Amino acid sequence: MADPISIRLPQATLDGLKAIAERERLPVRTLVQRMVEEGLRAVEHPFINFVDGPAGRRARMIPVGIDVWQLIEMVQAEGGDGAAVAEWMEFPTWAVDAALAYYRAYPEEIDRMIFENRRALDEGHREWVAAQADDSA
Repeated sequence: MADPISIRLPQATLDGLKAIAERERLPVRTLVQRMVEEGLRAVEHPFINFVDGPAGRRARMIPVGIDVWQLIEMVQAEGGDGAAVAEWMEFPTWAVDAALAYYRAYPEEIDRMIFENRRALDEGHREWVAAQADDSA
């Protein structure tokens, strides 16, 4: 278990945290933990920010507006050729390099997002095939 710490925050900051926590239906401490973790990652990887969506919270490339997992999946599909992906997507090479650096730091997170996306695609395809078979019956 992590060592607890005590900090003093201005009332306006606490009010803001409470409002966000309520909106996101999270305990304030969970929100603060997430914000600190994401803040540390953003300092370490300055071209990354974090966004919410149907797949949950995820790392996104600020300069190109694509999720890190999507860019990494493309690089993997190209046999690890980040330069080829950068050229094909018309992204700066440094943006792909930044995504690769984030992936090296947090491979489990990115691999899980790639896996979950593939699983959802496979499930959707199976449902579509079943619906097509029902329609032709």
